[in-house]
Amino acid sequence: MDKIFIFFVTISAYLIGFMIIYKSIGNLFSIPIFILSIWGFVLIGSLEYYMLESHILLPIIVALSSLSFSFGVKYSAVYFKFNPKRVLRNSKYHQIILETSNFTILKLAIFICEIVILIIFISKFLYNSPILNPSILKTEVVQPGIGPLYRLVKTGLPLLSIMYYLMALQKKRKMERYVAILMIIITSVCLTLLGYKGYTLWFVILVLITIGYLNHMSHRSISILFFLLILAILSSLFVTYFTNPVARSGSFSTIILLLWNRLTREQTLGLEYVVYSLIPTYGLYYGETFFWDFTWTIHDLSQGVFFTRPHPSLTTYISILMTGYEKYYAVTTMIIGDFYANWGLVGIVIGCFLYGWLVTNLYIIVLHVKKGIILFPFWIYLSWIFVQMAATGAPIAFFLSELFSLLLSYTFFSVVYIYFHFLLNRKEFRKSG
Repeated sequence: MDKIFIFFVTISAYLIGFMIIYKSIGNLFSIPIFILSIWGFVLIGSLEYYMLESHILLPIIVALSSLSFSFGVKYSAVYFKFNPKRVLRNSKYHQIILETSNFTILKLAIFICEIVILIIFISKFLYNSPILNPSILKTEVVQPGIGPLYRLVKTGLPLLSIMYYLMALQKKRKMERYVAILMIIITSVCLTLLGYKGYTLWFVILVLITIGYLNHMSHRSISILFFLLILAILSSLFVTYFTNPVARSGSFSTIILLLWNRLTREQTLGLEYVVYSLIPTYGLYYGETFFWDFTWTIHDLSQGVFFTRPHPSLTTYISILMTGYEKYYAVTTMIIGDFYANWGLVGIVIGCFLYGWLVTNLYIIVLHVKKGIILFPFWIYLSWIFVQMAATGAPIAFFLSELFSLLLSYTFFSVVYIYFHFLLNRKEFRKSG
């Protein structure tokens, strides 16, 4: 009876939070909705832990986080006097613009960047793919010295796909739509071959965030949505089969079960360790883990020049404590785990409220920026970073790392675009000079 009561209370609290967010935002493809949807899988995983090991605090923490997060979203929407119906119906918030009058230069720059990144992928990462070479672990894909190239592949391909997708929507030509779909497929295949189940799924979420900001829910976008979901599912099944010996020796139902456990119980594993092992043993950290995130990431980005012996980020530190293996692995704690590790239940209530307020501010701001083909993907990717920060943990480390990848990819594209812009318009520049 007690377990039924806990199930009812936690699921009810989660659903109430979901309804509060939807009523405040009015868009299923918004940042807060994606975050709460991901936490829904974690709630299922926490309830499984409760059933198996009587860890009652886990589902309560996830439900409390969801409810507090939803009130933060509500407060932000009220503060900005956000009217979902007015925004969703007004086309000026969703109109795509072309920052340059020369469509050919933009398309050429995208194609050149795409080709260069694909050459980098084939030459540096294809042979080391855990999918094509099962003897290689996914953590061994990135060899020393090629980390920036890996970032360019992992971030650059999705960004270019989003740019071309926006171009296809703006130009409304069949050929452009077909090319955009082809680029999405190529990006999904490359991300799958890198050996991580989540890469293609996160790319799909990136596209869905784009559709949400544009409010572009025509029959074509719905068909693209189902196409993307199929891609994500196939990619996850494919990676699970080739990177897990149990999956290779089992049946199709075994693969499905492994994938489901990855989304639920394994997603909750880090949070469970924080609540029932880390804090009872070491106590609360009172913000110290965020400093670990910062020094660890700066050390990684600078190739050891700064902070020569940093403390590992919280997710990596937990991995070391759990396995005893001091290598660059990380477990998922979600941002909920970071708040709890530093300030306990009070940290969860206040932290999730502030995070809901922050991501809703970002969502409303991005809705009001100009939807340019070149610059708008930056805001889309920034929104995606905040979604994944909530789903992974070690938020400072993740934010700095992904922001560096984003700026690196944009710098590469900008150099190529500016070069071809001057090259193809040199006569006009000579006349003006």
